[in-house]
Amino acid sequence: MINPKYSSSIDRLPGDDLWAKMANSCTTIEGLSEKEIKDAQDAFRTVKDVLGEHFLDMVFSEDHPIFFNLINMVAYTRRWIIWVANALKGSLIYDQRKVLIKYFKSPDRYHEALSLLKYSDKLHKAGFKIKINPPVGNKIADIQIVNEENDELIIIEVSIQYESVREKEAFKTMIAISRSVIQFTPGITFSGAVYRIMAEKHLSEIINQVQVFAIKAKTENIFSQLSIPHTLDIAIAPNDNNPKLIQWAKERGMQPGDFAGPDAEVNHIHRLEAKVYTEQKQLSTDSPGIIIIEDNNFIFRTSDITEIIAKVENIVYKYNNISLLIISGGFRGRSTDETTKVGDHYYVRVVDNDMSVDQYIIMVNKYCDHPVSQDTFDKIMSSLYM
Repeated sequence: MINPKYSSSIDRLPGDDLWAKMANSCTTIEGLSEKEIKDAQDAFRTVKDVLGEHFLDMVFSEDHPIFFNLINMVAYTRRWIIWVANALKGSLIYDQRKVLIKYFKSPDRYHEALSLLKYSDKLHKAGFKIKINPPVGNKIADIQIVNEENDELIIIEVSIQYESVREKEAFKTMIAISRSVIQFTPGITFSGAVYRIMAEKHLSEIINQVQVFAIKAKTENIFSQLSIPHTLDIAIAPNDNNPKLIQWAKERGMQPGDFAGPDAEVNHIHRLEAKVYTEQKQLSTDSPGIIIIEDNNFIFRTSDITEIIAKVENIVYKYNNISLLIISGGFRGRSTDETTKVGDHYYVRVVDNDMSVDQYIIMVNKYCDHPVSQDTFDKIMSSLYM
């Protein structure tokens, strides 16, 4: 049974089952080429083959996190499902025990699976030999890579810097509002920000106001904006190329498609330090070790990357077993590729043709007992662009 929250948006799609409905949703999405429509439809068939026929039934009945990208029927989510399908299919080559597929199916481990899938897929494409969850002494590593050019073996720990309790409350407020817009007005583009965490009854009241506004804006098919003082600002347009929406977002330091939550006021550097301390315990002391931490909460929200690098540098230098610390984050918006060296370290920004921007800070530990070779480092850097 489909969760009643999604039944209205799913039922109106053509198709006899959920897989057919998802595939058919690709044909009416603005901005997809004919090839992309076919590739997205093929992607849903591949995901069905890899994850099983009943995966979508579970997604829509149990609130699996992937649902957000499925019911948000716009071009970038369908391009994303193409990547997911190809990456999952590719993982069958190097993940013999199908750990990634098992994690991907689990609502509790889905985000972990996405992170592991993302980096193992990149490193595999860069030419490394990959193993998922290999034993390392009496521990289990996340990823083991081997550079077959020089037989160099590296252990990689991948982690997500999840939100604090306060951040979860802020995210809950943000996602409840944005989800209501997507649910009742699928296909439109919106941007905005929520400025404070709200109690449940107050949040329900605000959601009702936003829903009425969103439905009216979509019906009229024009740029519209709503401002509730000290609470939120939101603007809606028929597409992300609308000049009024672009200007509205620009004035607020955003891009079309951005929707920001309230500030949770958390010391992110201290939390990052604690995360590094925990993850380095999993690394070997006999071979190069890399820690990858996904952090969209703070690190890349500052305009002064060099200041962040200076603060993180001495966290990394504490540990002899960390060769590289890679902090990653991302957003949707307009930007340009960039690679900047800051001392021994690097800032990398990679933009694809779908306004998806990946950002990386690569911290190089010059005090590490087992630094990666230059050839391996170059391959790792190149993988970030794949």
